[in-house]
Amino acid sequence: MSIEGDMTTFITADTAVNAVIADRMYPVFATNEQTQPYIVYRRINTERLMTHTRSELRPEVQFLVTCWALSFDAAIDLANKVRSRVDGIDPQTWTSSPIHYVHVTNETDNFEPSPELLEKQFYGRDLTIEIRFTET
Repeated sequence: MSIEGDMTTFITADTAVNAVIADRMYPVFATNEQTQPYIVYRRINTERLMTHTRSELRPEVQFLVTCWALSFDAAIDLANKVRSRVDGIDPQTWTSSPIHYVHVTNETDNFEPSPELLEKQFYGRDLTIEIRFTET
């Protein structure tokens, strides 16, 4: 499984997160027709240390994980649940990838006006999650 798949499985397996989003965690984007709330994630950086013979097999990746909801408070609540799930976890509790550490390094607010701006608006909380793992 990929690190993206492992992260998705780990986050959505949390009882508190799953009670809010079920399986609504999407890579890169979600359409405006998706049921709220949900999570969208994308890889924003991969740092690999290079050796003389090949690249290091322990990359450090950063994901931008955005928790979307119809209210600001709901977006913050979901983001807090995700942060509690992943920040500083015991690396042995991850799924198939050998994880060395996971940290939330940044949190910011987000807002997406819908085409029907007067009808509904989407509020988001962005979490930057940094993961060091061993590629298999």
